[in-house]
Amino acid sequence: MSRVGLFLYGTLKRGQRRHDLLASGEFLGPAVTIPRYRLYALARYPILVESPENGDAIHGELWVVPPETLDALDAYEEVPTLYVRQSIALQSPHPMDLPIEAYLFAQPIPANAIRCVEWPIVGSA
Repeated sequence: MSRVGLFLYGTLKRGQRRHDLLASGEFLGPAVTIPRYRLYALARYPILVESPENGDAIHGELWVVPPETLDALDAYEEVPTLYVRQSIALQSPHPMDLPIEAYLFAQPIPANAIRCVEWPIVGSA
């Protein structure tokens, strides 16, 4: 398996608490999804879900990671129980000839989830 494009929107982004898992990855720049997804903030992390009819353009980061890093990320994200990794679409062209994937939440949306378009929410503690 070759390197994989990954859209990050939460605790794996630069400056966030689990960014260390991306040590062997390559940051390509900021990225925004097409308005087909919803991002929700929970107490300690965000969740991304597909919402084709009523989605938002979600802001995040585009990375390229090798297979061994992807394995570690899948374990951290508790794939396939808590999250699933699947292809997503970005608004603007990206410099890669392969699909971009993201971790989408695989559980029902919790009642305390706050809808947002970027995490952490600006002004939140």
